[in-house]
Amino acid sequence: ASATAVAVVVAAALQRRHERAIGEQVDELFARLSKLDERLECAITQLEASPLATMREQLEMVKTTLEEKVQTALEVSHQNYRVAQLERKLLESELSMLKEELGNVSALAKSMAEFVLSRDDAHAVSEENDDGIQNGIPAAS
Repeated sequence: ASATAVAVVVAAALQRRHERAIGEQVDELFARLSKLDERLECAITQLEASPLATMREQLEMVKTTLEEKVQTALEVSHQNYRVAQLERKLLESELSMLKEELGNVSALAKSMAEFVLSRDDAHAVSEENDDGIQNGIPAAS
């Protein structure tokens, strides 16, 4: 019975020693993990403060600014195209009105010319009548 008791005591001692060893390993792992966590925090802080991080932020700002400028340029270009279309339509309308006015002026000029010519013909006939010529025959004297 004493061998069994010794075996139980030895087994209990071994188990306590094993538990202590495992506990020490766990504590050691936690300590290493804490140190790694601190180093990681330090590295993140250094990275955020590094010129590369600043450069990256600046590049992102430049990219955003360029995207905004491109968008604005596209909008302005579209508006300019629309304005050009409207100007073209306006010019076509003005040209059409000018052609119509030119046609009216031409018709008026033609009418005036015909009127003047017919008046001149009537005046010429009247002068012939005044000279004693009627219907192209000289009057008897």
